[in-house]
Amino acid sequence: MGDITPTEVKNDLWTSASRVTSLFRKVERKKSELDLDSLISHIKDRITELDVLEKKLSKYDSVSEWFTDFNNAIIDLKSKFTSLVEDLNDAFSIFVVGKGKFGKSTLVNVLLQEEKAEIGIVPKTWKIDIFKRSSENVVKLKLRDGSLLIMSENEAVKFLSDEERKIKESLEIANSHFKKKGIKYKNDPKALRELKLHFQRELCYFSPVVEVIWPASKGPLMENFKIVDTPGLAQNLLADDVRSSLLDYYNKADGVIWILNANVIDEKASLEALKDLGYDVLGKNIICVINRIDLIRKVQGEDGVSRVIEKAMALYGDAFQSIIPMSALQALEGIRRSDEELMRESGMPALLTAINDLFLKKGEQLRYTSRKAASAIYSKELMNICKSQLDELNEKAEILRSLSEAISKDCRELQKSITLDVSNELLRYSTEVRQRISDHALILRIVKLEDDGKAAEAADLIKHVVMREREIRKILERLDSRSIGRIIKLADHWKKKTVFSRYNYLEIEDVVGERTVACAGDFGDFDEVFSKTPRFADGMDKFADSLLSEEFSLKTIAGVAVKGLRLAISALTRGMRAEDYKKNLMSDLDALTAKATKSLNSASSLKIDYVRKQLVQMMKGSFMNTYIESKRVWQFSKLIQDAEAKVAKVRVKEWQVEELMEICVIK
Repeated sequence: MGDITPTEVKNDLWTSASRVTSLFRKVERKKSELDLDSLISHIKDRITELDVLEKKLSKYDSVSEWFTDFNNAIIDLKSKFTSLVEDLNDAFSIFVVGKGKFGKSTLVNVLLQEEKAEIGIVPKTWKIDIFKRSSENVVKLKLRDGSLLIMSENEAVKFLSDEERKIKESLEIANSHFKKKGIKYKNDPKALRELKLHFQRELCYFSPVVEVIWPASKGPLMENFKIVDTPGLAQNLLADDVRSSLLDYYNKADGVIWILNANVIDEKASLEALKDLGYDVLGKNIICVINRIDLIRKVQGEDGVSRVIEKAMALYGDAFQSIIPMSALQALEGIRRSDEELMRESGMPALLTAINDLFLKKGEQLRYTSRKAASAIYSKELMNICKSQLDELNEKAEILRSLSEAISKDCRELQKSITLDVSNELLRYSTEVRQRISDHALILRIVKLEDDGKAAEAADLIKHVVMREREIRKILERLDSRSIGRIIKLADHWKKKTVFSRYNYLEIEDVVGERTVACAGDFGDFDEVFSKTPRFADGMDKFADSLLSEEFSLKTIAGVAVKGLRLAISALTRGMRAEDYKKNLMSDLDALTAKATKSLNSASSLKIDYVRKQLVQMMKGSFMNTYIESKRVWQFSKLIQDAEAKVAKVRVKEWQVEELMEICVIK
């Protein structure tokens, strides 16, 4: 065997190196391919889970605001996940972001190289406009539920104008109501926030349109990109900054162009919005355009331009991959005139180069990174929605339970108090009657009247002097009236507390149109029964008809006294002596007070039980109108917990180099 020559060694090393390089290129391509496949599979699993959850939710027959919000959030998230997969086969997306009147729409027109975006109007807050190459000259309106409306440009402009009008008019109405009602809560910031939220929910019109896809084909960028004009940052709603989460718009962007104003480079809204966006999560796929740089150059020259760029770099750190000073207005004017020099001077070529280098060349990786980040964000959003809805439901269910216990406790305490009141009143009456029965002279007088053949006079003496029928009638009526008054007071105390609301700081009567007061009709029946205090002479029978059986009426109770008197008269007829009279009268007195005590306590017990059942029924009805049926809380909680657990458990598969090497070597 001959010696190995240096040339052979060199060739072997070169061959080995080439094989290794080729293998690693295969590994890199395979990783990109498998990563994307894993991500798509993961997103589709999410869509399936949400579809199952949506079907399960449809089994709950609830129209409450809470349930509707939750159900809509699930539908919205399913639509978002679906769009992530659908967009993978679409052109790369560049989102243009900036505060209103920073030249955002002008820059969009520069990128399109035709004037499609509206300039010089108040930025819209309710939709995004997408411009993409299309062979069809139609406009597509994507709705919140994922469905599409297709129409001509003229039809779309008219439709969107109507939507804008509805939004504007509803905002004006909401503003008006908020200002009127807000006076009452002017010193309570929490209540004012809730009041604003209430009028937003009840009076503001929210367009179902979330995206409008316009045909555009002139600009060179349209070969590979679609341009997305987003709502302006920091828009106002009801005279307060109400900023929808920026992630709702920008987390599926393949690239972002962030516009700053050269004159106010440190503008607060831009700084805050970047933090809201979480640019580090999105892979830092952001190019910064410092617009209106021509105004700085005109006054301060190139040194001024350099200072602005340095200040931007100091303020925003590594948030941007590139910072391009530019004048969008100059660029647009250059396009209008076909003036190459003006376009070059505007900074437009530098922006197009940056887009090509940072977005197009890294497009696949950026697309994977942005979709993965978006999937993680949506999954987190789903978990947060599940957690917040579950927390609110369980918190209110616990309140429902504790209120039920508190009502029952108050009813028991009231019954004890009424029983004690009855006992004390009848004891006082009984004590006084016993003293009269023990008056020997009085009893002898009754006996003498009987002996003299004056039984009727003797009976009247027992009835009016000993037993004092008029007094016992007044006592019984007073006790019954007093107990009814206390029961009404208990009912009034708990009425408003049994009405559930999603608002913790607003009074129910101020929340006009709230669904949770739908059960207030029950209050009318309740008041009908308890608003009038019955009197012995005319009210007791009516009250007995609605609440009590005949045996509990005062008329029957009074009848016990009459029965006792008849027994006493019968005893006179049989010629009983004084001591026998005393024993019989004492026995009749005991029977009278025992029957009165039992009847009054039974009557109050029935009334209190009626109140308790009515209050609990109204409370459960209110809970159902605001959330779901109370008996289904546990079942619903389990459903949400299972959904939350699935989201937390599943992760996108990360392919390891060892696995990829093995796959590529085998192939």
